[in-house]
Amino acid sequence: YEERDAFLGLDPEEAARASDALNGVILNGKEEEVFMESMRRWRLRELKKQQNLIIDKIEIAENSEVDQDTTEELTRELIDVEKKIKELEERSNGRN
Repeated sequence: YEERDAFLGLDPEEAARASDALNGVILNGKEEEVFMESMRRWRLRELKKQQNLIIDKIEIAENSEVDQDTTEELTRELIDVEKKIKELEERSNGRN
């Protein structure tokens, strides 16, 4: 589990799967760059899926008799995911 994996928000299991997937790929010295870009894209897709799921949950909660605490917790989760998305996009843009 390396610093780059933490940078991408990967837990050790996700990092191991990603590393295994790239074993044996020959990219003429650009392995690290390709790996980082692939992982950024994957992590961003996963975060956006999570964001959409939370939005759906919030909509359901608002249209049902769910207590306000649940809606507030979901809203906090959404804000946290959106911050992670923004940070990842900024880091990705900053590397160019």
